[in-house]
Amino acid sequence: MNGIRILENAAAELDAAAAARSSGGDPLADLPARVRANGEVAFDSVVLDAAARLETATPSAWFSLKREMAAALKELGSSLKEWERAIAVQRRARREEDQREPSPGTSTPPLLDGALVVSGEDPHDRLGFGYQMRRGALFREGRASEQLAGFSAVITRERVVYDGAEELREYELSVLAGGASRTLWVSAREFGAMGWVGAQLGARAWIGPGRGTLEEVRVAIQRLSGSIPSEEAFAMIGWHRHQGVRGGHPSVGGRAPDPPAGWRYHHAGGAIGAEGVVEDCSSAALPRFASLYDLPAPPQGEALKRAVRAAAECFSVHGEVSAAVFSLAWRSILGPSQASIHLAGGPGSGKSELASIAQRHFGAKMSRRALPMYWRSASDNVLARARNVCGDCVLTIDDLVVRGGRDEEKIAERVDAVFRGGWNGAGMERLTREGAVRAARPPRSTVLSTGETIPQGYSLRQRVFVIDVERSATSYAECLAAAERGLLAQAMAGMLCWLAPSMDSIRKGLDQLDAEEARGFAAHGDRTSQVAGALYVGARSFFRFAAKVGAVPEAEASSTLRRVRECLATLASKQAAFQDEENPALRFRALVLDAIATGRAHLTALDGVSAPSDPGAWGWKLGRDVPLAEKDGEGAPAGPWRTETWVSQGDRIGQTHPEHPGVILLDPGPALDAARAVAQRRGNSLPFSSTNELAQRLQKAGLLARDGRATRGTFAVRVRLGSRLVDRLWVALDDGTETLADG
Repeated sequence: MNGIRILENAAAELDAAAAARSSGGDPLADLPARVRANGEVAFDSVVLDAAARLETATPSAWFSLKREMAAALKELGSSLKEWERAIAVQRRARREEDQREPSPGTSTPPLLDGALVVSGEDPHDRLGFGYQMRRGALFREGRASEQLAGFSAVITRERVVYDGAEELREYELSVLAGGASRTLWVSAREFGAMGWVGAQLGARAWIGPGRGTLEEVRVAIQRLSGSIPSEEAFAMIGWHRHQGVRGGHPSVGGRAPDPPAGWRYHHAGGAIGAEGVVEDCSSAALPRFASLYDLPAPPQGEALKRAVRAAAECFSVHGEVSAAVFSLAWRSILGPSQASIHLAGGPGSGKSELASIAQRHFGAKMSRRALPMYWRSASDNVLARARNVCGDCVLTIDDLVVRGGRDEEKIAERVDAVFRGGWNGAGMERLTREGAVRAARPPRSTVLSTGETIPQGYSLRQRVFVIDVERSATSYAECLAAAERGLLAQAMAGMLCWLAPSMDSIRKGLDQLDAEEARGFAAHGDRTSQVAGALYVGARSFFRFAAKVGAVPEAEASSTLRRVRECLATLASKQAAFQDEENPALRFRALVLDAIATGRAHLTALDGVSAPSDPGAWGWKLGRDVPLAEKDGEGAPAGPWRTETWVSQGDRIGQTHPEHPGVILLDPGPALDAARAVAQRRGNSLPFSSTNELAQRLQKAGLLARDGRATRGTFAVRVRLGSRLVDRLWVALDDGTETLADG
């Protein structure tokens, strides 16, 4: 049916064009017949002008005329191409003539005098600057009107959008094409390329032929749009310092008064500043994960005290766990930090519920079933985008579960990129199509992760607080009820309003403040202490605010902070156990012992050949190929018989020492190969690039019972095996093994 309708429309268009040409005064009326009688008629300037207008205004009628003219010109020994070249030359001549200054004494046509005339009834009816816009059409005006496009468009608004990394300019267009009107937003880059015409308006919106026509249509739309209002908008969550000057091109009029300078916290519903809700601030379209960050207006008086009190009581619900998680929420709004938490626990442990309560500090719409991100469903690019758009807030990434399979390595890389990127504060740099470096998009959010699986990697576990959430009789019912009523989000809005006037000094001294508090947790390691220190800064800032507004008495705030510090210290001490599970040196020792226990490697005595004492413990087995003499029922031998011999299994990777039973002497190369083989069968790897790096890691972990640096400058110690001297790593079997003197 659509095909029939198109053919009917084309036929009607051809009939209308033919009727117009047959009427008096049309230079193209019966042109093929007139050309056959006099060939010079085809190249008359009036005919060429009319043909150029027909080509732009009515393409179907133009193609019909071309077919008739091709036959007529061929009979005269000429060609259609020659006629089309003459039309193009005539078109250029008319353009140049239209652009010339008028001679003295002549009046300037009203369309060329730079004035813009707009119909009061229809915004798509306007003219000026050499162009005219009618409903659904755009023309170049001069001595002869020429249609440039089969649609009309007016820029109604200009908006400068800040998305957390760079400023992007976009235009709101009111468009009329094919009888249908619509409003759409187009970026400045898309508008300049004019690709949006076909992409968003469809085939009915056409632009005439010619190299410069595309640029001319763009210029005509801009000039005929007149005074364009300009505004700022934000497609981001978090703090932004306004300079008191509104975005927008200085040549564009219609701007609203400049807002006052100062810090504002932007969210999906607007912005919060020192005076409360910022009325003149708009938010651009946000992705789904960011649209959940919707804060209420900051409460005042008793309402503020009630909300802050509810938030303070959440710190006491689940001891160490709640102290760390809610400290993270309040630390996130101060600015970038190296703090991140992973809540590990099985199904039903309440980890997602706890994370949702922390997340609801930034919007009551969030819940256990509506969290911003999920490890398995979000791609790497989506996660990177979310960590940049959502700034100065908690970003929960839920449900980290590794079950094995092809995709698990990709998931592990994703987890590593998120936590390592958050620690380093670096974003991936990319190139534009033109080869320029695009603005980096560093992570701006504080990650709260949950899952049944703990992130893998020794270095990675040093960068995240792992908290084992066990099933507990403790209920989050009161905190959950406060979150659902919006009290936690109200408390957050109130604190943001309180922080806004001081954000310059807070941002300037934040790193130093984190470092000072980290010293109080220094006994637990450098990286762990940095995380604990940053979390304590969050709790301290919140309770200072709570005491300031009168929601929590000073004495209660101080005692709660002491308890929070004790809880964080306890959690920091527990991190060593999680980190040791992934310590490469400890894993190497465990893998070597596993290879020996499973018969994939063995140790010898100090002669390098014979079985050591207790051979069965060091990779040897009794040789079953040696027969025994029969025994009687009492167990005594019935005759001469031979005892079984011990046979080594797998590769030789070192020796035992008869005088030091708590130490094994490993041949670095074969031992590393055996450990790698076991790790590979488990789907893991070891991060050692050489035996020298292996020795350094073993020494740093305190696993070398003796090293030869004092005498030979190496970690390996010389050992005599029979008549040979060989290098061996003296690895302690127990972390409590006493270090032996070199010699």
